[in-house]
Amino acid sequence: MQALGSSGTQRLSSRQQPLRSRCPTVLVRASGSTYGTAFRVTTFGESHGKGVGCVVDGVPPRLPISTEEIQLELDRRRPGQSIITTPRKEEDTCEILSGVFDGTTLGTPIAVLVRNKDQRSQDYSEMSVAYRPSHADATYDFKYGIRAIAGGGRSSARETIGRVAAGAIAKKLLQVVANTEVGMAPNCSSSSIDISAAGSGSSSGCDRSCREEACSERCIRRCPSAGMQALL
Repeated sequence: MQALGSSGTQRLSSRQQPLRSRCPTVLVRASGSTYGTAFRVTTFGESHGKGVGCVVDGVPPRLPISTEEIQLELDRRRPGQSIITTPRKEEDTCEILSGVFDGTTLGTPIAVLVRNKDQRSQDYSEMSVAYRPSHADATYDFKYGIRAIAGGGRSSARETIGRVAAGAIAKKLLQVVANTEVGMAPNCSSSSIDISAAGSGSSSGCDRSCREEACSERCIRRCPSAGMQALL
């Protein structure tokens, strides 16, 4: 039987109470979800909400950008592609809600939305009374006094969808305005790729030019060096 308080309301056991409620009251200011100055990105949405996405401000007008270009990058991070990603099945189809007309930016904020479809909130019922190890559940609850039990909310890796979509726009901006190509990350932990050995056949060098995107797409870890793939 559940214990009742003096007012007749249900009283939660110490195990059921949020961790924050068992600690002294403190004032906490949320860290926010907006980044940048000239190029500003705001991400929004939760893992098991209706959708996730971003609003990008600071993009100049007349920049050619299409849904397909953003979708290309989102497809690279889409879950369920390999054994090292979450098995959750999502199409991650993006929609450009504002800031673009006929494939060209208007100079106004660009809003990109990806709707969630494969969220199974019932799988997280046990998490209402127990925190998941190695996740941000306990930390989030302790800091803010509330959390999204299903999927971790904003602390889920699904929040990165907004960052990837914004990155696709930034990538196009760098290509057009600064004539700059975005390559890859040459280091992972203690392993690194010798960029100077690109195309030389070296086991630590890139198999082909680092500027060629298909070079890294052959490996589930997006590594362009066949010799380094076994070490990652």
